[in-house]
Amino acid sequence: MKKIYITRKFPSIAKELLSKKFIVEENLENRNLTREELIQIVKNFDGVLPSVFDCFDQEVLSQKLKL
Repeated sequence: MKKIYITRKFPSIAKELLSKKFIVEENLENRNLTREELIQIVKNFDGVLPSVFDCFDQEVLSQKLKL
């Protein structure tokens, strides 16, 4: 099963719906993630549900082999 990461607090319905088809992990601290954390997330998850606070620049996105 593919893995999805939720970077910030979203309404619980988002996790509920995603959990039906994906393994879902989330940022329980609801804080801004560092560039290093985003890079690790991109490397280790199949998808990301980001917020407007996340900076997915070229360096971060280049870590993902399959987009």
